Amino acid sequence: NAQLHSHHLTTFADLEQRAENIYSSLLYLQLQSLGVSDVNADHAASHVGKAAGIADCIKRLIIAVQNKDRKQREIGFLDVPSILLAKYGISTERILRKGPSNELSDVIFELAILSNDHLALAKELEDTVPTEAIPGLLIA
Repeated sequence: NAQLHSHHLTTFADLEQRAENIYSSLLYLQLQSLGVSDVNADHAASHVGKAAGIADCIKRLIIAVQNKDRKQREIGFLDVPSILLAKYGISTERILRKGPSNELSDVIFELAILSNDHLALAKELEDTVPTEAIPGLLIA
């Protein structure tokens, strides 16, 4: 799927869609393997998967900045929405060259807020999700 391998994200919606395509899909499979077929469980899985995918984006960003070997830093791609980087006046190249900065901290903070928002939405669905679905959502 070309969407899964595209390295350019423009908006938060692009990042959320990538997270949905990868992480939420895995959660849907886990629910299916548990024999759970429930719209509320799927909805919660969607939000949990998005939160996990955004958290992975943060993790990769931090690893790339901390890696001292320039060649190793370039191996992993940084899937940060360009609109967010533009908001703080930085680029992935600058992040890789200069490392930590206040602007980078702001980018990471905004990503963390977005991830947390999805976890909060999943938590709101807790009472509607069947008990047998809970083990399938434990990625969170």
